[in-house]
Amino acid sequence: MGDTVTGGAFRKAFLEHGRPLAVVVMGLAAVGIVTSGKGPEPSPIGPERPPPDRRTRQGRDLSPSACSAGQAGAVWCRGECIDTSDDQSHCGACGFQCGEGLSCLAGRCVPPSDPLAQARVRSADLVAYSGGTGSYGTWTPLGPARGGRLDGIVANESDQTDLTVAAPGGGVWRTQNNGSSWSQPGTYGLGDFTAWKLERDRISSSRLFLVTPMTVYTTTDSGATWSNIGGYTMPSPLLPSDRAHFVSDPAPFAQMVFDSSTRLLLWGPSCSGLMYSTNGTSFTQLWPFTGGGSEARNCINAIAVDGQSHHVFYSAMTTTSSASPPAIYRSNCAWTSSGPCCTIPGSCWDLVTTGLGNGATTSEIAYTGYSTWMATAVNPIGPSRVHNGSGSPTAWSATSDYPPDASGLGASHDPRPMAYLGQNHLLTGTILAYSSVDLGENWSEMAPADMHADVRSFYHSSSLGRLWATTDGAESDGSMGNIVRWDVSVGTTPTNATTISTSGSSGLPVWQAYFSAVIQRSSGGPRILMGLQDNHGACSDDGGSSWNNRWGPNPDTFAFAQAPSDPEVGYAKGAGNLVYRIANLSSASSCATLTTRSTTIANTTTGNIWQRSLLAVNTTNADRLYVANFARVARVTYPASGTVATPTLGANITYGGTTAIITTLTTDGGNIYAGTQGGGTYVSSDEGDTWTAWGPSWSAPPRAVLRIAFSSQSGGTSWIASTDGLHRKVGAGSWSLVAGGSGYTVNDVAVDPLCPRRVYIALGFAARTAYHRGGINITEDNGDNWYSTTAGLDLHQAPIADVEVQPGNSRYIYAAVFGQGVWKMDRGSTPTCP
Repeated sequence: MGDTVTGGAFRKAFLEHGRPLAVVVMGLAAVGIVTSGKGPEPSPIGPERPPPDRRTRQGRDLSPSACSAGQAGAVWCRGECIDTSDDQSHCGACGFQCGEGLSCLAGRCVPPSDPLAQARVRSADLVAYSGGTGSYGTWTPLGPARGGRLDGIVANESDQTDLTVAAPGGGVWRTQNNGSSWSQPGTYGLGDFTAWKLERDRISSSRLFLVTPMTVYTTTDSGATWSNIGGYTMPSPLLPSDRAHFVSDPAPFAQMVFDSSTRLLLWGPSCSGLMYSTNGTSFTQLWPFTGGGSEARNCINAIAVDGQSHHVFYSAMTTTSSASPPAIYRSNCAWTSSGPCCTIPGSCWDLVTTGLGNGATTSEIAYTGYSTWMATAVNPIGPSRVHNGSGSPTAWSATSDYPPDASGLGASHDPRPMAYLGQNHLLTGTILAYSSVDLGENWSEMAPADMHADVRSFYHSSSLGRLWATTDGAESDGSMGNIVRWDVSVGTTPTNATTISTSGSSGLPVWQAYFSAVIQRSSGGPRILMGLQDNHGACSDDGGSSWNNRWGPNPDTFAFAQAPSDPEVGYAKGAGNLVYRIANLSSASSCATLTTRSTTIANTTTGNIWQRSLLAVNTTNADRLYVANFARVARVTYPASGTVATPTLGANITYGGTTAIITTLTTDGGNIYAGTQGGGTYVSSDEGDTWTAWGPSWSAPPRAVLRIAFSSQSGGTSWIASTDGLHRKVGAGSWSLVAGGSGYTVNDVAVDPLCPRRVYIALGFAARTAYHRGGINITEDNGDNWYSTTAGLDLHQAPIADVEVQPGNSRYIYAAVFGQGVWKMDRGSTPTCP
């Protein structure tokens, strides 16, 4: 067994070092986390503080009155305002945590049999998905309710119309009428809405597990209340920046069942080794190899267990190489119900790669239930294959191509989930869904024509004879299937595909939005453009009441820039080389009359961190465009006609002898400013031909710089938002960290153009690298003090991708929420500039 310490001590070490968890625990052989019955430790000073007129000399007022304004019943507790009447971790008093299976209701911990708990379950599906009023204004979700990426689904085993789904950033949603309407259960105690895996407990069918980037939650009342059994309450460590691009939303989790009452839980949080639980309520940490979180072999992507021999398998997020196979490890002894058979780092795991193709990364490992077979889906250079292994395998043999690409969409090169139904029956999800009844030798496509691309999860109910799959969305016009159900009998290809609705007035508002561009129109209210993950884009001319005019150069439309010298002109980009130019952003009579033109600009492939500011426009020439192209800038004067343009490429940005991938671009006068992935910040006065280091004197640059901004306040203020927090320089002064930090990512900065002292920041999002509960904070004194505008609301629990001030009217603030679409804050009236 590994050494065991309390979750509080573990988090205390995190706070003292002020660095992500993976760095703090480096070199430890094993660290345990025990959460049951323990009160939480203090959170870091960062995103939320009490109002300034109530602060003590130390900046903290621990009295209940500190939270009285607009937050009735809340008390200042552990760094934020908490309503102790229904908070699982502060029930009735600060720090009093309800135990496993209990819910905090009216300030006391009650069991499911309590009348209050039963009333909550009965009313769970009546809970409205709505905003709320805080100290700064009222936030309202603008939707639309049309579905987005769903990474998990479970069905009620006695009622096939009762479905629960999990959305990255969107949390958990439920329908009890087969999709006619959707609503959020109470989700009390769910502190992280980035829901990456949903699974039913194989011992207790009434219990569900939810895996997020931060921790593992359980619920026994269909999502009305949640218990944090993983123990983490801090932002999760950053995901490896060099992992294979298709390994998205990794949530390695498995159950090893020994008998009807005994099983182990296995979990691999980001670069934190392997966690295991023998009691289902707390975890112990095990490092497979020395080196802690900096060792790629301790960064786990998928877990499987051999139910016969009780060996454990996991795939690691090692760098993909064309000269080596994927990294799959197998425990060299059998685990027991008491835990691992070996705990010495570097001594317990065998690399089992014989027969696997080079240049591969394993997306999923599925145990087939036989004593002689295991299967894994891999993605090598060339067609993917299922590799079968004999026994608890150390060697693998490849099947035929996995699966045949009948769609013409490149499906055979993008494997994601794999599920075993019984006998020789495997399912796999790529861009489409496939079935094999001979362990991967032959595949049958089973995706209906209206099924959205990119399968994310399966759920099979043998008792109901049904199979469900979730996808990346329903398209911005609601035209594609986000959830599909089949009739299934083990050993035969699923039939009778039926699409389950996620659109409509009571649909799923869980779009993964990359940006919300708020355009001041020539007449009428503002125009809102939204960029989306895998669902193109959407446009609204009525303040978000309706969305239409699917647009965007790519299903993943993530970058946008409006020309500083001509607000009519804007550019948008997604994956690939297509760039859209919009010529009438403000004067178009409607979204439908926007004039767009798509041009292929060669050599403009971005890195893995997708976000809005990978495009920039020259400050005086609206046709002069700068596009991030890995470590250099591609510049082009956008052609008046034609579909292809050849850009001029600048010089690579290098740091420490290696190239530094560009993650953000900003123009200011005659300069281009660039933030990078792991290399800091730079400035160029010759459009990217040469670069000079700029910004703080980084002792260790942030994993990613996500936004650079400037204002005229105090003789000129510069801002750098990054995975390490928000840095500020006032005038000729020095750089300092003024918000975030201690694991909190700050990814956007929006300066109020009518009041440069007033600045908003977004937290929690660096696509494919950082995901944690976010929020939007405000300062009205140029960054000296920051306060949350979102605490207590649903959008606070999700990563915030973008924040915008409405042009010409500081009363309205817009947020693109990764998992919840667009939200809007109304401050009630135009605020004065303090």
